Amino acid sequence: MIKHKILLITLLLFSFLLTECIAEELSDIEKEQIFKDKLGFDTGMTNEELDVFKNKYALKLENLGLKKFPIFYVRSYQSKLNLLKIDELRNLGFPFDSLSIYHTPSTTQLLDILMSDLIVVGTIDKIEYLFKTKDDELNAKSHIKSKYHIKVEEILKNNLKDEINELFSYSCKGKYVWCSDGANYLLNSKYLMYINLDYNPIEDKNELIVRHHSSLEIDNDELFFPTKSKYIRKFSEMKSIIKKYIEINDTENFYNRDYNTKSEE
Repeated sequence: MIKHKILLITLLLFSFLLTECIAEELSDIEKEQIFKDKLGFDTGMTNEELDVFKNKYALKLENLGLKKFPIFYVRSYQSKLNLLKIDELRNLGFPFDSLSIYHTPSTTQLLDILMSDLIVVGTIDKIEYLFKTKDDELNAKSHIKSKYHIKVEEILKNNLKDEINELFSYSCKGKYVWCSDGANYLLNSKYLMYINLDYNPIEDKNELIVRHHSSLEIDNDELFFPTKSKYIRKFSEMKSIIKKYIEINDTENFYNRDYNTKSEE
């Protein structure tokens, strides 16, 4: 009986030690794994290395005087803003020196360029109302009433891995029910769309969802707030600014930079 107990205790101890060894090995493997960012790109770094990188980025933001603006601080890293090119972007018109004050519509759109994961020219191809009758829409428990099908005609900025042909945006604005904060897109109208994807956008593998966005209506070569409520600037001018930003920011090499240095390697 005693021998059986000793044998049982020995087996349990051996099992515990084996489990611990496996856990340590798995932990070591995880530490050595290359981490992918929220949009699926390989960072080329392990989790520990990425933490060091993030800390350097935060310190650089602080040295530039930009860390005191919380929203900008978070979004600048998520959208892979090149902190080594701040002066060049400032010369292009980006308002880094006035982040805490009211912006004109034009400077707000410049900040949208910085903060967006995706900038596209898109046409509202179809508006799908999710409820058939007025009563169904009025009594619906869901606040989502409609779905906009957006045909992507041109991609101006793309931090995603894949090419995009179609996007979808959900709105609380229905056929019968109006909501003040819902998307106000018009069928067959063309828009310049600034899109943020703060979380994994793939709810359905065949459907890329617009999580957060601001948009400007395009009429010939002019940009307006939706429904043409206010003129912003020439569309061709905005496209030129976006193109220059892409060239200066060099997003593809975001994880290859050392923010301890004053210039790129």
